[in-house]
Amino acid sequence: MPARSRFGLYGVAIQLALALGLGIFVAAQRAGEVGPSDHVERGIALGLLFAVPGVIAALGIRSGRPTPVIAAVVMDMAGVILSFATLVFVVPAALFVAQAAASAQRPVRVAAAIRAGLVGAALVTLVVGSGIALFAMTEGRCWTAYASPTGTVYRFTPFVDTGETVVPTDAIASGCESGVLTVRGETTAAVLALGAIALAAVATRRREELLADSSSGTPA
Repeated sequence: MPARSRFGLYGVAIQLALALGLGIFVAAQRAGEVGPSDHVERGIALGLLFAVPGVIAALGIRSGRPTPVIAAVVMDMAGVILSFATLVFVVPAALFVAQAAASAQRPVRVAAAIRAGLVGAALVTLVVGSGIALFAMTEGRCWTAYASPTGTVYRFTPFVDTGETVVPTDAIASGCESGVLTVRGETTAAVLALGAIALAAVATRRREELLADSSSGTPA
């Protein structure tokens, strides 16, 4: 692999490392807090979401196809609007841009360019949609914690934003919170993210088969 094309490999490694770090950072913010846990820890969900562009970029790099790599750039740029902590993902995005520039092929047929554009748009839509589903399909809940011989037991009630929470005399804590992750949102996000990875795998696989046919002299 030429030295100039290693930009993408560095980008993938940094993307995955930052995704792991983001997950740990978010999870650490809730450490020690009293309250029920989410179905899937928010830090884990965020880490997995930001790992998806790295996986898609890796598939593009492996096949020498720039479209998934460019799509990963757009995904990262969409992700940095979430919070200040996600600004670090501009680093792998910049490396993906360098990789895409190094692997771009010219001239490109119009039909191939249109096909690549559609694949890239679909990849971005699926991954961005995954993030939207995860954080839009949330719910509010109120809870009360009670001590029991087997540990802390939580009882849930409909969300009511009253401004303050009254703890029952026999409870150890209570509270209300909004934006809680739901099974519906997590499932939808997972399906969309896995769909994006599958699409990238199929698109890059087709590219590898065409290259193999070309090198062997077999008509594509």
